[in-house]
Amino acid sequence: MHSYLRALALLGLLALPLTAQAQRPGGGAPAGGTISGVVVEAANGATIPAASVAIYTKADSSFLTGTITEDDGAFLLERLRPNTYYVRVSFIGFETQTFSDIEISRSNLNVDMAEGAVLLDGATVEAERAFVEVGIDRTSYNTADQVVGQVGTATDLLQQIPSVEVDQDGGISLRGNANVAIQINGRPAPVSGAFLGVFLQQLPANQIERIEVIPNPSARYEPDGMSGIINIVLKQDAELGLSGSLSAGGGTQGDANAGASINYGKGKWNATANYGLRLDSRPSSGTNLRETFTTNNAYGVPTLLDQDSNGDRSGMSHLVSTNVDYKLSPKGTVSSALVLSLRSSENEDIEVTRLGQFGGAQTMFEQYNRIQDETGDGLSVDARIGYDYVVESGRDELRTELSYDVSSNDEVERFRVDPFGSVGSPVNAGPFEQIEDHLDHEGEVRIDWTRPAGEDAKFELGYQGKVNIADYESTLDSLDTGFRRVDSFDLTDQVHAGYLIYGRTMGQWAAQAGVRAEYQGQDFTFTQGAEDRSADITRFNAFPSAFLTFAPTDGQQFKASFSRRINRPRGRQLNPFPSLGDPFNIRVGNPTLDPEFTNAYELGYSAFSNKGSVSLTPFYRRTTGVIRRSSTFDPATEVNTSTFVNLDTEESYGLEVVTTLRVLGRGNVLLSLNGNRQVSDGTVDGESTGADAFTWGGRMSVNLPLREGTDLQAFGFYRAPYDTEFGRISSFSLSNLSVRQRLMDNRLSVSLNLSDVFDSSGFSFNLGGVDSNGAPTFNQEATRRWQGRNLSLSLIYVFGDQSNQNRRRNRGGEERGGDGGGETEMF
Repeated sequence: MHSYLRALALLGLLALPLTAQAQRPGGGAPAGGTISGVVVEAANGATIPAASVAIYTKADSSFLTGTITEDDGAFLLERLRPNTYYVRVSFIGFETQTFSDIEISRSNLNVDMAEGAVLLDGATVEAERAFVEVGIDRTSYNTADQVVGQVGTATDLLQQIPSVEVDQDGGISLRGNANVAIQINGRPAPVSGAFLGVFLQQLPANQIERIEVIPNPSARYEPDGMSGIINIVLKQDAELGLSGSLSAGGGTQGDANAGASINYGKGKWNATANYGLRLDSRPSSGTNLRETFTTNNAYGVPTLLDQDSNGDRSGMSHLVSTNVDYKLSPKGTVSSALVLSLRSSENEDIEVTRLGQFGGAQTMFEQYNRIQDETGDGLSVDARIGYDYVVESGRDELRTELSYDVSSNDEVERFRVDPFGSVGSPVNAGPFEQIEDHLDHEGEVRIDWTRPAGEDAKFELGYQGKVNIADYESTLDSLDTGFRRVDSFDLTDQVHAGYLIYGRTMGQWAAQAGVRAEYQGQDFTFTQGAEDRSADITRFNAFPSAFLTFAPTDGQQFKASFSRRINRPRGRQLNPFPSLGDPFNIRVGNPTLDPEFTNAYELGYSAFSNKGSVSLTPFYRRTTGVIRRSSTFDPATEVNTSTFVNLDTEESYGLEVVTTLRVLGRGNVLLSLNGNRQVSDGTVDGESTGADAFTWGGRMSVNLPLREGTDLQAFGFYRAPYDTEFGRISSFSLSNLSVRQRLMDNRLSVSLNLSDVFDSSGFSFNLGGVDSNGAPTFNQEATRRWQGRNLSLSLIYVFGDQSNQNRRRNRGGEERGGDGGGETEMF
């Protein structure tokens, strides 16, 4: 056994229920079984208070309950039903320990616990938790132990999760569907839309404990996000005392970051605070080649538009978060959280445009450089306060929360045209400025109540109400003519929902069914030039869900699930103001866009062993009111307008296979493959449209210990090309390589990361159009590339100052909190 393993804290525990004569406050016998023990340090036998102890059901790895040790290192987990469990113990300065196959049965309820601490040298111990864990409704990816988890951002981690894709703008999709809900610690992310990508790019990866993929959420969750939920669980140390970390890093592309985290607890108080600073630099380039085949334009001949662009976007962001918990009683806790995000950005883009005759004499009509200077500022504040009363975690509890979010984003874009060659200036050559202001307020209240219904069943019911008020304003100024136009768009959206869920365990079987009833009221008004429009919309919907699992053995699980989901259009999808960065290619929202609904069905099989795991997941989704980006080309003006429309239906079905393998002790290999077919149909501008496309993709992640204290991680991703309703998207690939070295008795972690190893990040797409007779009107091919190969260095230093005796403080540079509290309620 390695020397560092011999220095670990070992746990003394007996998986035996206590009798009525066992020592416990009040002298009464506990209901059900118990697990008790004492946590001690292997090096000297000293007891360790405030260590985190968590218990999980072995069959599905679901978290059940947890606690922290008393001053003498003792702990007691009560009210446990007969089953097979495993226990995890964690404490800052020591590797997390896992004790498997702890069985409680009805036949041994009267066995006493042995006296004193028992050192289980022969117990089954894992130095770290498995990368993949499968539960009844989710798959968890424990990223804290991954090398890339020490560098980069949340976006970098998401790129490595099976089924998840991240596009060049930071947009997230799950199994090829971009309608996915992003949560932080079980709550919606504090920003949405285009600003969500920015937020995830500034959230440090070393603050993330795990990422949960929930493809079929239960009725307890908001139904938004048709392809499911991606929940990012942040780290939070549960131990009392003082601990924290400092981090800094930078890359060859000009990006840099710095951060600090501190955790402190004493008595009934526990508090955390985090700060992160990030500087980004993101070069980009692109081409656009469009051929028109009609003569119905200002030039009377077919035309060829040739554009090349090069841009450089830079930005600075600050992220501050705090969380304070106070225990009013052994079962009641008041918590408050505040998240503040500040963002600023600058972007300069130079586009070379040539418009001439297609074929023939190749006459040039317009030839110029279009220069775009953009600045932006953003502010987000998320404040929450809650009260939790927990008798038995996940089974008998009341959780309440009140939150308020405000987000402000301002963008100023300035455009000018510099003609070159012998061709004169285009008609719209005059410089102009476009200013967009966006202010968003949202208030929310949540009440979640879980009650047991007998020994093997429980009810869950709750209420959620929220109101969102969004204000958009767009100002267009011509800087040489004095022309000025101000447009406004105001949206109020409120949702009130109640849910009821019943779940029951029946030996090797577990079932859960529920329904969520929801009222939505939405009204908007907007003024655009001389046009005024308003609407009031009321919707009533029901969202059922159902789950069934069967675990024939400890290492196998079958499951089936169903849920109904909704995707509500928001932000830029509704905003009717055009983006005028390129007069030949305009983007505009659609305020009359309807939501889309999806019925999602999923089967699954998972098998586990101490060498790895494999899971197979076939799925089927049927969507109505499909939201798609649509492009319309006007030959007379040479303008291609992109907006959002509702199609009729889409059917998507496919299969995902995920395999993990443990190698070289602490190392692991993950391989995932997925394929799905999407068939859609609908009508746009009176014309039938649709697509029948198949796409597939795969990824591999390898995490290997090279030697004591040195780890290597390699990652590769590939997505095949696929067709859309309006064109074709090319293949996409990405690869990263990381190495981490632990120093100073594991307090300091130094990581080196090479992203986009083969400099392949980019993609291309093709669009085309036909007239009412089926004759082609245009063909457009475009390419986009961004950032490229980047070498970055990151340093993380972990510190701790516990006052109790004989406790060392080093945990391999990681700050993973104990699992005893379940998900961190930070947001």
